[in-house]
Amino acid sequence: MFSTKKDFALLARQISLPTRETTKENSTPFLVDIYQVRLWKLIHSPEQTDLDDIAQEFQCNSQELLHTLVALYDKCLSEIGGETIYSTICERKVVSILIVYNNPEVVIKQGAVSNLVTDEEDCLDTLLENIEEPDSVFHDVFSDASSSESSEEEDEDGDEDEDDERDYSIGVGKFLKKVKAEKLNLHKRLIGSLSFQKITMFPTPAHEEHVLDLLLLACRKKYRGRGIGRYLMKLLMNRDYIGDYDA
Repeated sequence: MFSTKKDFALLARQISLPTRETTKENSTPFLVDIYQVRLWKLIHSPEQTDLDDIAQEFQCNSQELLHTLVALYDKCLSEIGGETIYSTICERKVVSILIVYNNPEVVIKQGAVSNLVTDEEDCLDTLLENIEEPDSVFHDVFSDASSSESSEEEDEDGDEDEDDERDYSIGVGKFLKKVKAEKLNLHKRLIGSLSFQKITMFPTPAHEEHVLDLLLLACRKKYRGRGIGRYLMKLLMNRDYIGDYDA
């Protein structure tokens, strides 16, 4: 079992990660907050307390949180493609861990959180149809140069679920407009993420095994060298957090 069953939870606040200025006695600590997100539940059957917490912590709604996470993965793992990323992190059992850096240079703008977009025409396919040369629609969300050096593993195990036909990219157009107008700030604070699922397998009828399936791992290029990927992997393998597993 996970240390918390909440679909949106703060796992740790102000965790100190290594800084590049390790030789300087007066180097400023690099402090980050760690969050856990189950996007499937937040989309399909959210608890109001979780939605309120997202609004308070990130000044956005659950839909905008999803688009921001997809934008991060798409920036770092551009060969996968936005559609695959949406479907992967919105699988029923998938959990995402977010690394958020509250950069003192980023001004957090408080304001009313927008309602969810329901217009099905505001989606990834529509945006791709309206550009001359198909490319990532998230190209300008993060200021970092594109890179595909982060680790990832594609998920080949899909649940037979009627939700497979759902378009999770709805609202992406409005999201991009709000980013351009600087009405959102999570994309300036989210610097790393890992998405995984814990699978129960039965090699024999009497034997149960729990397997951790790493799906996606990304870190913004400008924040590499600070042990973010290493921290995420250690957390993933921490039995105090993840519970018992066999592989």
